This record gives sequence, C-alpha cells and structure tokens, in this order.
Amino acid sequence: MELFSSDRLGLCFSYPKGYAQIPYNDAVEIVAPELPGTDLRGLFWLEISDSYNRTAETIADQDMTFAAGLSVGRWTVTLDGEEAVVLDGMPGQDLQRRVYVVHRQILYVLAFMPTRSENKAAGDQMEVLYASITNSWSWSPCSGGK
Repeated sequence: MELFSSDRLGLCFSYPKGYAQIPYNDAVEIVAPELPGTDLRGLFWLEISDSYNRTAETIADQDMTFAAGLSVGRWTVTLDGEEAVVLDGMPGQDLQRRVYVVHRQILYVLAFMPTRSENKAAGDQMEVLYASITNSWSWSPCSGGK
C-alpha cells in the first residue's frame, strides 16, 4: 500500500501499490493502472469545501436532486469516527460512488468511479480503491504506522 498524507488538508489514507497520485493544486486524485483496450479505469478524487454548518446527511440529500430518475444506492460508513453518507450511482462523466463526510465544519466528498460499469476490470479497480481508502482514512495528525 501507498500512503497519502497531508497535514495541510488534515487527512491521510492508503491506496494500492501501482496506482498513481496525480498532484494538482489542492486536489487529490488517485488513478488505477491503465487497462488494455479501454480508457476507462478506477479513479478517486477528493473535493473539499466549507460545509456551511450543514451535515453530511443534508448535503447528500441536496445532491440527490441531481440524480432524479436514477436508482441511487445509499448507506453509511464511518471514516475515522465520523459518520459518512455514501451515494452509489450518482451522475457524472461515468456513474460515481460519492462519500460525504463533515469534519470540523469542512465537507469532504470522496468520489470514486466508475461504479456499476459494464467494464468489470475498471469496476474492480474502483472497488479496491474504495475499500483501501475508506478503511484506512484518518484525520491529522497522521501516524506513519497506519
């Protein structure tokens, strides 16, 4: 596993070896290795913004309005002690799994794609990425041993 750690962003997590981190200003993006015969592959990116005193639940409810007519799966996970709302099958370039968590009034949206894809290999990459990031997520200060 590789470790992403940023005290400036206030978080850290692990992701699979062989996956690449694409540095871009404040954005965090992790991509799976290319798959032969397709430009589709597992992908994760992180969006950070002010929660404006809204809960992850409220924000996820508001985002559901963009998914009108789609059958979106919904469940909760815990990210280092904070309850997060997962919406699976959200619209985007490809269908996405979005995880909403608010920590210290900051909204973190973890976006994973492709979900529910016809491309099983890309879907499998996304599931590995989702599991490794959500299971290893922790808030700063990050310990090197995680």
